[in-house]
Amino acid sequence: MVPLSAVPGVDPQGQWQRFCALLWHSDALGFWLDVSRMGLDTARLQELQPRFSAAFSAMEALEAGAIANPDEQRQVGHYWLRSPELAPDPAAADHIRGEVDRIETFGRDVLSGAIGPAPGETFTDVLWIGIGGSGLGPLLMIRALQDPGSGLPFHFFDNVDPDGMRRTLASLGERLRTTLVIVVSKSGGTPEPHIGMLQARLAVEARGGHWARQAVAVTMLGSRLDQEAEQGQWLRASGSPVSTCSTGSGGAPASPVPLACCRGC
Repeated sequence: MVPLSAVPGVDPQGQWQRFCALLWHSDALGFWLDVSRMGLDTARLQELQPRFSAAFSAMEALEAGAIANPDEQRQVGHYWLRSPELAPDPAAADHIRGEVDRIETFGRDVLSGAIGPAPGETFTDVLWIGIGGSGLGPLLMIRALQDPGSGLPFHFFDNVDPDGMRRTLASLGERLRTTLVIVVSKSGGTPEPHIGMLQARLAVEARGGHWARQAVAVTMLGSRLDQEAEQGQWLRASGSPVSTCSTGSGGAPASPVPLACCRGC
């Protein structure tokens, strides 16, 4: 490598030499990275090399199914939702494919009226109960991808502020009887979404709704929320045997759920 100064040259020839030496690209990824304007020199790049090697080794271990969360003994695989074939466990990959297909079918049935809150009725709204990434991810999808007038309008409980929940429930009013309520919690035991769920259930039933016909759980298989949904015979419970969700990812398999209900795809 041509020795590089820590301070980018100000003359055109110096800048060109740095650009040629420090430009990186990958044809496979279609990605280009230019760091020629950063304060890097040969010694610093050589110093960083072991860290880069360690990072790539850690990524390979992660993709191979290594435990990334030692406290909960969980893998990290939210990217498996996009490419199930990357899952190190074939059974997990098959489950993800099947779950995504079921969610897409569920969304189409909700929008077409094949699934409703009561015989002869259709859903008018969605109340999404999720904290952190379980709320922000779906909110981002709705704001970015839902066309005006398509799908169902979404409402959110993304914290346990009592005034905020009261305003949301008041805005729904009588439509609570025809609102699809989706409760999202990766662990299935987080207190905040559970509190939101209890408030939503009280409001739905006070308006004459049927909780079991209107409630959906998105969580890990076997979690407290999953068991509650199964025992209560909720409308649907979507879950994964592996940790395919993280903060900001929209949940797992929560990611396809808002898309299915706002676009029917």
